[in-house]
Amino acid sequence: MKDITIHSIFGDYKVVFDEQLSSLSSFLEDSTVVFIIDEKVFKLYTQLFNTISPQRLILIKANERNKSYLSMVKIYEILTSFQAKRNLTLVGIGGGIIQDISGFIASTLYRGIKWIYCPTTLLAQSDSCIGAKTSLNFGKYKNLIGTFYPPERVLLSTKFLTTLSRKDFYSGMGEIVKLFLIDGENSLNYFKSQLSRNEIDLRNNIDELLMRSLLIKKRYIEEDEFDKGIRNILNFGHCIGHAIESVTNYAIPHGQAVTLGMIWANIISESSQMLSNEKKEMIYNTFLKNNHTISEKLISFDSGSIISAMKKDKKRVGDDLAIILLSENFKFNSKKDLKAEMITKTYDEFVSLL
Repeated sequence: MKDITIHSIFGDYKVVFDEQLSSLSSFLEDSTVVFIIDEKVFKLYTQLFNTISPQRLILIKANERNKSYLSMVKIYEILTSFQAKRNLTLVGIGGGIIQDISGFIASTLYRGIKWIYCPTTLLAQSDSCIGAKTSLNFGKYKNLIGTFYPPERVLLSTKFLTTLSRKDFYSGMGEIVKLFLIDGENSLNYFKSQLSRNEIDLRNNIDELLMRSLLIKKRYIEEDEFDKGIRNILNFGHCIGHAIESVTNYAIPHGQAVTLGMIWANIISESSQMLSNEKKEMIYNTFLKNNHTISEKLISFDSGSIISAMKKDKKRVGDDLAIILLSENFKFNSKKDLKAEMITKTYDEFVSLL
């Protein structure tokens, strides 16, 4: 796989496809490098990290509760104890939560230190590892605090995907579906052929899917790095998805919540006469219906709780709700004036599909 170069105002950075993680070895015994690693990943792949001294190792339980500004205090205390200051390098190894934590810390400590990111989940490898966003939760609400700060390098090895649970695998597939829907019919035809394979075969031959996903996202983030315009459509499924995460106390993982958010958004699009019933049904049955593992018992929220959570969305600009909606011919619209009543109106149809 060829490396991908991402152009950024902060400086270009590369996604390096490094299956054996040979480029990680140069950091393992460097005293100016500190590792933030998901403790689950550390236990699964201890042999990769056994030369790191305990003093340079921060293990974190990767859950949304630990992705809060209060949890950052202990990490700042550890990092400021090192003699190395601005020449410190942070290496984050884990999924999107570790990416957010290590990226946020790197962007704010000493007004910015170097960081390297090694994504270990399908969601992070296919989507979040590029784009420069770092995010922390505030209270029970998702991603209200954050910065833009890309890593100096992304080291990507699909070996980590062999140990992913089905829940986390389909969380990654949720973001991949989103990217291919955004890219339109030609990409969807390719993606449809991939979905005809069984899960094991898909996991073992994921490289091309990862490459295509990253190249789709690359176009949007390079044109609109700070999410002021066209990049906003990458939030398709997220406005409701983040609300679903919040009201279920993160029992539903991010990418799967995005899948549910896309299903609900398309119901709203049809109800708003932006999307035909035929197109909505085709997208649901072909790309969304079997792309999550969520059981009905987890859908224990009502429309009112979703509305309350959506009112905390950082993209909201007025009294109404913000959402990205799909219309015919795979055109997307950033809508800032969705009435709360539309969430209530479409709730029953959404629940009935699950």
